[in-house]
Amino acid sequence: MHSQKYILDHDDGLGDFDREYDVTQLLPAPLIEKGTCHLKRLGLDKSIILHPDGEAYFSFHPLTKEDLSLLKKAVKDCPEEGMLLELSEGPVRLYPLMHEAEAVGFLGLGPSKPETRPVELLIFSILKEFMTMNQQVLMTMGLHGKVVEDTYQALERRNAMLEESEQKYRRLAETLEKEVEIKAEKIRKTQEMLLLQEKMASIGQLAAGVAHEINNPTGFISSNLNSLKEYGADFKLLFSKYRDLVKAIHDSHTGDCIPAQVQEKLDEVRKTEQDIDVDFLLDDILTLVDESMDGADRIKKIVQDLKDFAHPEKHAIQYSDLNRVMDSTLNIVRNELKYKTLVKREYGSMEEVPCYPQQIGQVFMNLLVNAVQAMESSGEIHIKTYMEEDFAVVEIRDTGSGIAPENISRIFDPFFTTKEVGQGTGLGLNVAYKIIARHHGSIKADSQPGEGTCFTIKIPKENPDMECEAGEEECQN
Repeated sequence: MHSQKYILDHDDGLGDFDREYDVTQLLPAPLIEKGTCHLKRLGLDKSIILHPDGEAYFSFHPLTKEDLSLLKKAVKDCPEEGMLLELSEGPVRLYPLMHEAEAVGFLGLGPSKPETRPVELLIFSILKEFMTMNQQVLMTMGLHGKVVEDTYQALERRNAMLEESEQKYRRLAETLEKEVEIKAEKIRKTQEMLLLQEKMASIGQLAAGVAHEINNPTGFISSNLNSLKEYGADFKLLFSKYRDLVKAIHDSHTGDCIPAQVQEKLDEVRKTEQDIDVDFLLDDILTLVDESMDGADRIKKIVQDLKDFAHPEKHAIQYSDLNRVMDSTLNIVRNELKYKTLVKREYGSMEEVPCYPQQIGQVFMNLLVNAVQAMESSGEIHIKTYMEEDFAVVEIRDTGSGIAPENISRIFDPFFTTKEVGQGTGLGLNVAYKIIARHHGSIKADSQPGEGTCFTIKIPKENPDMECEAGEEECQN
């Protein structure tokens, strides 16, 4: 610990009350050096302090001989409101530092511009106020500088207490800083989740509206198609009876026994039957009805998949086949893929694994959409599934542009994206990573620029969260 004593120059201890202070005492150099280094942030990179005769006391930048000569002349006529000088480094406004009705020095600030004038005046006012306060400090120090040893020891004890207090507050500040970092991280994660929830809520509202608007007419279509199928079968049966009738007429009448008028009608029926190919027509009507009914069922499934995807929170963890989850996801993004991508599926024999299928579907969707967006024109997406020890594995490989090596370690970071502004939020892969982590699984990316990217997802066959949902009391024990 370094201590100092301030000893009075006058025996009576009152000399400091009638002494005069110059600019070096009222504005100590260390203070000026420390303060002026921050002026650049305020738009002022030139600062000068002069003695009353114009000699330089401090300058933040070099002064030429011409500058010094100009400054010495200027201090003789410098008004209290300041004057503008053009130095070699640019314009500087000079202000007199008035103390007790006389100039103890001069302050120069630059580059002086109309927009920096308020800052100049603020700095000038602060320095004047500081000189006044510093004079009071110097006078007080002079008055109380002559101390006895007992007082000195008391000061040392006081200093020790202050140091201890300083350490205490420093530790407190460090603790608070850590707490702030933790809270900031929680706020950031909460913000991410809110963004996702807001997005999912919008999709949910859209899905509900779409489901309502599509399910009603789809129901009518399905019902009518079922009726049409029954009618078609009835017509087929009826036509078969007509054929039997025609055959019976021919078999029961030979030669000229059939009236000419009846024979003419029978010939017309036979010709029409040949022209329109009745057998094909009857069979094809039923086939078309079956295909239409299958299309209506697909519409229902798409709507249901969209509703399930938009409301994952309504579903509990369950054992699911990832092949079916992938098919459901492909059904949703079919329109996004079909014009640009050829999807190849290589499904292995998969065991059902415990998961939130809607959330896993969301992961698949994010990766598939990213794969499509990574392709400049057309390309392929190869999906492969298989079991590996205690994990169900899904590989999604694309032939897109790939990921640069310097970015591969950052792709799962929130808000990181290589897409152009407005084309991506940088949350898709981060959300996918968090969902897989929630399932106690893993997701990694392998990529070569220009050759494409492969994402590998592993979901464990056993999930402790599944056990917890079976009984909360057992999980807490």
